[in-house]
Amino acid sequence: MITAPLWLIPGTIGVEFSENCNMNCVFCLRRGCKQVRGVKEMFRYVEPLITPTTKMVLGGREEVLADPRIDEILEEMEKLDIDFFIVSNGAALTERMLERLNSMRLCHLNVSVNSFDRMVHKGLSGGSELYPLVMENIERIARMNRRFTWSVSTVVTSMNVGELGEFVEAAVKLGVDGIRLLHLYRTEGDGRDWLDPGDYCKDLEKVRWELQGSGVWLRAFYPVAWSPECVAPWTQFWVTAGGDVYGCCWQVKALGNMDKQTAAEVWMGKGCAAERSRMRMGIPGDCTRCGEFQAEESKI
Repeated sequence: MITAPLWLIPGTIGVEFSENCNMNCVFCLRRGCKQVRGVKEMFRYVEPLITPTTKMVLGGREEVLADPRIDEILEEMEKLDIDFFIVSNGAALTERMLERLNSMRLCHLNVSVNSFDRMVHKGLSGGSELYPLVMENIERIARMNRRFTWSVSTVVTSMNVGELGEFVEAAVKLGVDGIRLLHLYRTEGDGRDWLDPGDYCKDLEKVRWELQGSGVWLRAFYPVAWSPECVAPWTQFWVTAGGDVYGCCWQVKALGNMDKQTAAEVWMGKGCAAERSRMRMGIPGDCTRCGEFQAEESKI
């Protein structure tokens, strides 16, 4: 690990070892990469940017817990001995897996459940029949003595926008620490499911009202194409299985490539510098989707 000043390094590093998943969600932003990265190869690449305060993110366009090499991945995380965050669809959160994660430095687990309604879940997950298993695993999380915080999330589309209230009610009953509502909005040439922002925002206000006094935090993404307050180019480093490096998992244009540059060369290189410069001048970066930094997060 390095000991450079914190402002010189990313606070969050995300890695994707492949794009393999046990579901085929209709809204997934997978880039069509068939490559599978070696576990040690990926960790060796990002290690020069890691400090004791770095937070790693596992998962994104892959279901990392379903990776047949998950034991090796977790062993590497134990060697790093830093906090990490996992994004999972819940199907692989077995009792054994949860016990393992609870013994590590997992700081947060986000379960992208999409819907608590069986048929809606099936539609959003591309016909998956894993709903009973997902619900069983989520209830197991709710019962266990956790050392980590957890949240549930959904990508809001016209399939499930009408059930936001029911989704939040079910999440609160489970005892989650937080709820993430990712709004999928239309971008030019994008044929994915989308909905009217006005309908979403009206339903969101109802949800916020229902959460008052619950102690559950809400992160709700608004339908904008770019946020002038984005700080991703200064704080995040996201490496995909294809080797491309991004400022976050929503970015479209790569800032560098792990097969051509070291992690430090990308972080201090022309791509990241140009992106930061555009952000400082208020010029939209190479982002057609944004949520992470146009978010309302509050302890209601």
